[in-house]
Amino acid sequence: EQAGYEISSIVTSGELAVQKAAEDRPDVVLMDIRLPGALDGIEAAEKIRTQYNVPVIYLTAHADVDSIARAKLTEPFGYLLKPVQHKDLQVTIEIAIYKHKLATELRETNQRLEQEIVERKRGEAKIIHLNAVLQAFRNVNQLITHETDRDRLLQEACSMLIETRGFSTAEILLMTESGQVLTATESGLGEQFQPFVTLLKSGNMPYCVRQG
Repeated sequence: EQAGYEISSIVTSGELAVQKAAEDRPDVVLMDIRLPGALDGIEAAEKIRTQYNVPVIYLTAHADVDSIARAKLTEPFGYLLKPVQHKDLQVTIEIAIYKHKLATELRETNQRLEQEIVERKRGEAKIIHLNAVLQAFRNVNQLITHETDRDRLLQEACSMLIETRGFSTAEILLMTESGQVLTATESGLGEQFQPFVTLLKSGNMPYCVRQG
């Protein structure tokens, strides 16, 4: 308070510390390591960091190797040993808030950049696919100008649509206005295509064919 900060809550257990962090969303938490209850200060600090993204400064009398090792895993923004000088505490709080602000901005910037990269790759993939489709149709148009045999023309057209990677499968049906199948050819379907042709010749036309 002497440094101009407002104290939102003072609690004496790890569970209450987590609860108040969720309710108050403070700029920083000062945490003792030894706290009564199911959660000690280190466990509470980890929950506060991961669940609410609030920076934690340890303020404790414990400097043993095990405590420090556990505390380091929670990525604290400071570790002060009691008794603490007022100036040391003030400087640590200011630096913690500043570093946390920078880290948050950097993370948000990285997330935006990653999303932009994903969207750009999707756009590039779509352009590549559309160019392949366009090239397929260009090849078919060129084929039409010099191929005179109808069946060979249709078969080569299907193969071109596959080879240019514009399509994974291709089928061409030549039908009369009454729906009679004159000829049918495919590429990429294999044995799956013949039952389809048999179905068409029997007069049972799927919706997609009727619409076409």
